[in-house]
Order: sequence, then C-alpha cells, then structure tokens
Amino acid sequence: MTSRPRYILGLMSGTSIDAIDAALVRIEGEGLDLSARLLSHCSHALGDLAPQLRAALRQTPMTTGELTRLCRLLSEFHVQTAERAVALHLARVGDAAAFKVDLAVAHGQTVFHAPPDSWQMFDPFPLAHALGCQVLCGLRGADIAAGGQGAPITPLSDWIMYRAQRKRTIVNLGGFANATVLPARDAQLSEIRGLDICLCNQLLDHAARRVLHTPFDENGRAAQAGSIHPDLLQGLSDLLTAQSASGRSLGTADEGFALVDSFALLCSPNDLMRTLVEAVAVTIVRSIHLNSSGTGKDFECVLAGGGARNQALTAALGAHLSASQPPLMSDQLGIPIEAREAMAMAVLGALAADGLPLTLAQVTGRAPHSTQGLWTRAILT
Repeated sequence: MTSRPRYILGLMSGTSIDAIDAALVRIEGEGLDLSARLLSHCSHALGDLAPQLRAALRQTPMTTGELTRLCRLLSEFHVQTAERAVALHLARVGDAAAFKVDLAVAHGQTVFHAPPDSWQMFDPFPLAHALGCQVLCGLRGADIAAGGQGAPITPLSDWIMYRAQRKRTIVNLGGFANATVLPARDAQLSEIRGLDICLCNQLLDHAARRVLHTPFDENGRAAQAGSIHPDLLQGLSDLLTAQSASGRSLGTADEGFALVDSFALLCSPNDLMRTLVEAVAVTIVRSIHLNSSGTGKDFECVLAGGGARNQALTAALGAHLSASQPPLMSDQLGIPIEAREAMAMAVLGALAADGLPLTLAQVTGRAPHSTQGLWTRAILT
C-alpha cells in the first residue's frame, strides 16, 4: 500500500464529440485493492472545435497541417478543462500551495478506430507543462499491439468503481453504447465481461442536428412527443442488431448516418427521434439479456454516460428491461453519470502506474500474457 493518497486527473472526450470531461480522483491503496473517490468534475464544451473533430471522425480529407492544428487546439481544451477541475477542488478545500496532481490521464479523441488501426488524437505535452506532472495517454495501444481490439477499455475500472455483493451490468450510453457485466464482489476477474453494443448518442445527436437543428434532443423531449415509425424501426433494428452481434469493437464506418438521413424526410422530427430511441433501447436490452447471467433480484443495471440524461431513452430501457427491476442511475451510487468515463481514466492510470494491464484479455481478445503496464507518457524534463 502507498503511504499517502494519490491525486489523479482523468480526462475523456468521447465519440459524441460534444465536450471534454475531467475528473479529479483521490486514489487510496494500490493495484486491484485500490479505492477511488471523486473530488471534482467538470465539462468543457468543445464549441467550434466540435464540427472540425466530427469532420475528422467522418474521414473528411485534411492536410497534415490541418490535423496538426486540430490536435493542438484539442490538447489546449484538455488543459483548460483540467485546470477547471483542479480549481473546483481547491475552491472547496483551499491550501493550493500544498496540493499537486500526481498524474494526469487523457484518453484523447478517437478520430479513427478499425483495429489494428486506431488513433486517439492528443498531444500530452501541453498538459504536462501546465500541471507539472506526468501525463499518461495511448491507453489502447498496448492492447492492440497484443492482438486485441483495444476496447472496451473500462471493464477493469468498472470493477474498481462499481462492484458490489450482487451482479451488475454497467451500461454506458455514450456515442456508442457499451456494457460491462460485473460478477458479485468475491468473484474472479476472469468472470468480468465487456462488450460494445451499438450506436447511441452518435446516432441520436446526428438526428437532432439534422431535424431539430439543435446539438442534441435535450432530456429526450422531442422523442417523448413522438411515435414509432415502423419502417424506420425495422431498418434501424437491422443495423443495430448487426452491430451488437459483430463481436468486435465499434468505430469508424459504423455511424449509420446515411440511414437516418434517408428517413429524415419521411416522418416528423419527433417521430424520428422516438423511433431512434426505441431501436437503440431494444438493441441494448437484448444484448444485456444475452450477456448477463443474472436476472431479477440478484441483478442490477446501472446507467451512465450522457445518454442517461435522455428521459425518453431511459424510459424505453426501463420498459424493456423489467418493470420490477428498473435501472439505476450511476448518480445513485455516488458517481455522476457524466463523470464515469473521466473517473475511469483516472482509475486506469493508477492501475497502469502500479504495473497492471489496463484491459482484460477475455474482453478485448488480446494475448493473455502480453507485456503488462505499457503506455505512453509525457515526462517533464
């Protein structure tokens, strides 16, 4: 056990490409016995940078100069978000002179993911300079080099953050929906499962920009006012079911935007949003039932990620899961839904610093005995 707590800052920019989240986390202990407590969390909207990043994600041709500039601007956003998270904590506790971040961990912005090719855009050096600490990045690289998909990356951090006496499935409603299936607390790590399921906020937010002319359907209001369009539901269900059954991590070329665009003029905006929500919810629940070994009283479903604020989506998930066992919000367990992935980055950073691999072989498909503890760091000189 370490003699003092470690203060680790996790940063996450997901495939929804709407904001960077930062979580300052206090880590007690080492390795798989560590515990994590959230000290502060903030989000920094990407603003005018968001459409440029979406263009890169959608493989719009860019010069190397344009990509380099985009990476610099993104990294500067990370610095601003990190500094806000630290300032929030210091505003509560004071004594800024005595506080220091031990490690920062940044996922970076995925602009291409089709293993073995994957790029999480990020330059660690501005963050290392601003915080005066080491920066861990390139979290997926060691897994991919060992033959894995590099994703899902959070099952081990979910084990640290969410494990309980009963079985739990943690569902992240992000740009893509993914899930971690956790056994009861005293089980073996080999029993943890993780999987990418299907499109989620990438699809919903694209539709909102297309037909509502807003960045997203706030609280799912448009979807709540709409009705299901049968033809669109069938087409979407076919696409999302194929994604959930693929057995691979999802990414580039999985967006499905063209299908949404083709139906955008055939039904009302509210009906489009409602149908999208239904297709996503049904696919997620079907995948959960196929991959979770527990039901009823010994099984909990926990929702996190920005999509958990979409009341139409959470209502549809609850209706299809079980009326007697409604899903829990991550907030109810002390981890704000928007902070879950950034906090997971901090936990993974602690595990990496302790020499442990960040991924599970049974989840990503990497070689089971690949080199442990490999990552990329920006080291101050």
